[in-house]
Amino acid sequence: MKSYEDRAVKYFATPCVQTIFALNTSLHEMLSNGGMESVFAAHERTSAKVKAAVASWGLKTVAVSPEVSATAMTAVWLPESIQAADLLPKLKARGVVAAGGILAGQAHRYFRLGHMGITATQDNGYVDIMLKAASEALEECGHAIAPSSGRSTPPRL
Repeated sequence: MKSYEDRAVKYFATPCVQTIFALNTSLHEMLSNGGMESVFAAHERTSAKVKAAVASWGLKTVAVSPEVSATAMTAVWLPESIQAADLLPKLKARGVVAAGGILAGQAHRYFRLGHMGITATQDNGYVDIMLKAASEALEECGHAIAPSSGRSTPPRL
């Protein structure tokens, strides 16, 4: 470790081969499919789709405006009658993993949906499954959702 800290060229450890291969695969995927601008644009399209679904459910995002919202994750305020601890197991039962909130004193009032990487850049149906599961879980918790606002599978990206 001392040689590493001193920036002396000496053997320190064997790199994790799987990590090197994963990095190579990730870079190849990103750069061979239109480059980073294409990746950013796909994330923006997916983010807009998720946020539109959230609005159609009559809910608001934690981000106060689109200009300050993330394009790889959407945090959603829950109705007063639902807590994250009520919703998250219902999402998991539908095969979707979402996260609870992390803001001190507010964590129980919202949940987070991730839409990044291949879930946002490839036509794999994950975002559609996630949105359908979220709308169904919200309904199961007692939140009324109009039939045309995300209960059926939305079109794929």
